[in-house]
Amino acid sequence: MRDMLSLAIKDNTQYVKKAVMTGILRCPKDDLFPGMNNVSLNCVVDRQFSEYYGFTESEVYKILKASVWNTIEVLGLNRKRMASWYDGYNIGGLKIYNPWSIMNCLYRAQDGENNIYKDYWIDTGSDHELNKAMRINILITKILV
Repeated sequence: MRDMLSLAIKDNTQYVKKAVMTGILRCPKDDLFPGMNNVSLNCVVDRQFSEYYGFTESEVYKILKASVWNTIEVLGLNRKRMASWYDGYNIGGLKIYNPWSIMNCLYRAQDGENNIYKDYWIDTGSDHELNKAMRINILITKILV
């Protein structure tokens, strides 16, 4: 992993100026990023970036109000119901809504579907694309090295 990150980020300054990585595991900076400058590890419980991990409650309300249909009632959407389904995160003291689910819910409502409240995030659980990308990166690394 360290070699791949070094090839992709540190040794690739001609094409990469900055990089942002996200993940779910805490990693020791010295082990994974040796020799890289200006590495900053942030956790979702840090308030500094909490509003960027999803939609805030006020953003969801603005999205609903600004919908093409102009009224929430036309969509059959209701703030309390949206909250009960999609405000699953409390990050840095903020109520954060799952953006994938909010956007899918709005999309289904736009299409006139009746059952718009669903667990959309479940559909994102496959690691097939990630595995495919990793195999391709491993092959590229082997070819280049």
